[in-house]
Amino acid sequence: MSVSEVVAGGIRFRDSVLDSIREHTLVWIQAALLLLPLAVMYADTFTRLAGDWWNDPNNSHGILIPPLALYFAWRKRHRFAAEPAQPAIGWGLFVVIGSLFVYFVGRLGAEFFLTRTSVIGLMAGVVLYFMGWKRLRVMAFPLGFLLLAIPIPALIFNTVSIPLQAIASDLSAGTLNFCDVPVLQEGNVLQLASTSLGVAEACSGLRSLVSLIALSVILGYMRWRGLGQRILLIVLAIPTALALNVLRIAVTGIIAERWSVKYAMGFFHELDGWAIFIVAFAILYGLSALVQKLWPSPAPDDDAEEAAALARTQNTAPTPTGVA
Repeated sequence: MSVSEVVAGGIRFRDSVLDSIREHTLVWIQAALLLLPLAVMYADTFTRLAGDWWNDPNNSHGILIPPLALYFAWRKRHRFAAEPAQPAIGWGLFVVIGSLFVYFVGRLGAEFFLTRTSVIGLMAGVVLYFMGWKRLRVMAFPLGFLLLAIPIPALIFNTVSIPLQAIASDLSAGTLNFCDVPVLQEGNVLQLASTSLGVAEACSGLRSLVSLIALSVILGYMRWRGLGQRILLIVLAIPTALALNVLRIAVTGIIAERWSVKYAMGFFHELDGWAIFIVAFAILYGLSALVQKLWPSPAPDDDAEEAAALARTQNTAPTPTGVA
């Protein structure tokens, strides 16, 4: 091989690399021009959402969702890069404009749920616009997982929590009677011999229900490839959360009646809340093992698929033409 052929091959390799850099630079410039104004527009939405995560115990799990979504996206980075970028400009614009419409409707109606969910639609539209359907499909779960970070609308929250309070009160009263603890139920108030327990909105079980559903989504995604098993685990998380909430109220009543009210309230009440949540996680994990035994499904091959995607990406990388 002559020196001129080697030089020519090196020049072609250099030109292909420079063309690739220019192409990606243009994409990043376009993305920045689109995303920077949107970031400014959504600044207030993000600030209020972070405030809800930090200040509202019903939504405190939300602060963990974005880092986990980023982790799931990071695990798929090689598969994302291996898929061909085929921008769906028309569909992407449609989704972006639709998401912005939802945002402005939410702003006009002071409905935070709409403004917050529009962020996820907007991100999906941006991926669709620049990368296309195949790459959006790879990132479908991390994007959808972000929905768990958005607080439930107040109308739905109140509609669900009120009957849950009644169910928790009825079942807790029955459990206390079964444990030979005399109790008189008056609505959501449990009258014991030494004190009274009010099953407040915070004790309805909705908080633990939302947290356990989020946990079951994570566990199901990490454990199975099959969609049916994942959905079944989410369904099983519902009665688990309700039963353990009843157990927590009943244990609080037993401690207050048999020992002291001060041990049943305050710090100890918060402590048994954490203990119950750890028990809930153990039960959920046991249920996942039972589902796997009765309805087997292979584990997701994320690591193997990522390795294969990385190999495909490396094999398709430009190589110096004409160089031995």
